Amino acid sequence: MEHHVMSRHDTRIKMSKRNFLLALALLVVTHTVTNIVLMIMYKNSLSGQIKQRMLDITNTASYMLDGDVLATMQADDIETPEYQESLQILRIFEENIELGF
Repeated sequence: MEHHVMSRHDTRIKMSKRNFLLALALLVVTHTVTNIVLMIMYKNSLSGQIKQRMLDITNTASYMLDGDVLATMQADDIETPEYQESLQILRIFEENIELGF
């Protein structure tokens, strides 16, 4: 019975291929994990920026509205100038502010 013995050259080539495939697999896994982490960080950052912008818009609108007038408004005040003025201010924000996620 003949035994096939691998030469040192064949053994080195086989080990080199195995090491290359292991390094490639490690690179792919590292790349994938890095991309997932970056996407999560980007999403969280974008969400925080949108929340901050919404807060800024809300603060600006609240400074433009008269809180004393709003506190005394009732459902039947729809036709009053104060109601219409407040509504017009809010409509300006509604029409001109675009937020999306």
